[in-house]
Amino acid sequence: MSSPSPSPSPTPDISPDTVFTISLTIYSLSKKTIKNKTTSKEEKSVKTKELIFATTETNYLAFLRAALAKHSREQFKISDAKRYPYKYTIGTKRKVSDAMDVDNSGDYMEMAKKINDERPTIVKIFINMKDVEKLPRGTKLDGEGEPDGTDDEHLELAANGGITNLDLRLARWCTMLEKKYQNDHDGRFTYVGPLGALALTPAMILDWCRALEAGEATLFTPPNITSFDVAHKATALHPARRAGSLAGQPLAPIPSPSPAIDFNALTSVLLLQTLTKSGLISADSGSTQTLLQPTTPVTPTPVSTHGTRAIDQSSPIIRTPSQLSRFLKHAEKHLGVSNATTFEATLQLQDIGPDILSDVSDQTLRDIGMSMGDVIRLKKGSTTWWNGPDAKRKRSETNADSNPSKPVTKKIAYEKRYHTGGASRFSAPPMRADDGDENGAGSSPDYDLFYRSETHAQWLPMTREVMTHF
Repeated sequence: MSSPSPSPSPTPDISPDTVFTISLTIYSLSKKTIKNKTTSKEEKSVKTKELIFATTETNYLAFLRAALAKHSREQFKISDAKRYPYKYTIGTKRKVSDAMDVDNSGDYMEMAKKINDERPTIVKIFINMKDVEKLPRGTKLDGEGEPDGTDDEHLELAANGGITNLDLRLARWCTMLEKKYQNDHDGRFTYVGPLGALALTPAMILDWCRALEAGEATLFTPPNITSFDVAHKATALHPARRAGSLAGQPLAPIPSPSPAIDFNALTSVLLLQTLTKSGLISADSGSTQTLLQPTTPVTPTPVSTHGTRAIDQSSPIIRTPSQLSRFLKHAEKHLGVSNATTFEATLQLQDIGPDILSDVSDQTLRDIGMSMGDVIRLKKGSTTWWNGPDAKRKRSETNADSNPSKPVTKKIAYEKRYHTGGASRFSAPPMRADDGDENGAGSSPDYDLFYRSETHAQWLPMTREVMTHF
């Protein structure tokens, strides 16, 4: 009787290849300068890769390494004592808030069993880079974009000083930029683009490295930011100074421009020399001197368009008796003061002319019978008229003063006060006792006649005794 054959030893459950979506949350530090104050802010971004992997109960560490390898993070050492946690969800309908934590091999075995039982089409894995950076780093970094064996100094700093992986990548970009754009003559760095040369400062190189890391620039094209805008840089105006200013060298003096050549004069000199040699003109003749002698510019003399004697607008104005009469006529014609000439005698008695009319008080002008509107018009118009050309006209240019031998007749202001109410004013020469018109009588059945006395500064009745004193 044969003994029963031994049963086969159990084999671990191996799930078919499963599609994992590996989401890695990475962090970067951005700096902003506002009003000469620099602030730092941590920015977060998520990078997603797809991994096809067959999970078993014993390949926990292999899965951790494969997940990091998808994101080119192979430099971190993973062992039984040093691992990183992660979260996972099974299926596409699960939210991130429903994710389960995997902190050890026991949690991983439960995840593998669920995947083997449910056979999902996709499993989402969530890894935080801050947890990964707590792991020790290896002695050599491989993979695209990572430091290789030529960056031993960066690896040493990473092992001893705890530099983050982002710092390592920025240092690698910085080394590549410095090798590409370093000047041979002074050791500085200069980028030559389509708009000209641009000196690279350490801050600009660091901005370029960050843009390279974020995929916003290349080694041949800088980022499109303000610090690389040529319009914001101080440039030299003269081409000879451009290279020196970019290299930081003392600026060479700009050569003074050579005087322009007068080709017409040069042609005339050559022609005269040819004629002299041919004997057509003598060498001691004055033709050469006449042709070569520079012409002295002649200042044109201004010609008056108003007669043989031009009025000098800059000369001071001399006050004459006729100016008041001419101004009052100007006021009646252009300023709208209909009875301006009636105040001529009163103004002459007080020696008030257009030169000082604007300085006379309003009450003084009101007392001689002017309305407030006429006071304002005359005071404003007197300044303009006195500073204009009419105030400088000669006596011979006025119709009123065309006969200098004609004496100036003094006029007096009169006022008729009607018995029925109201009054009217006019100006006329001094009245005589033998005047037979209506102005000659001191009174009439309809009105009483008054005259303006400048001595008493008031209106007084017109009598025959007063007329004898005129």
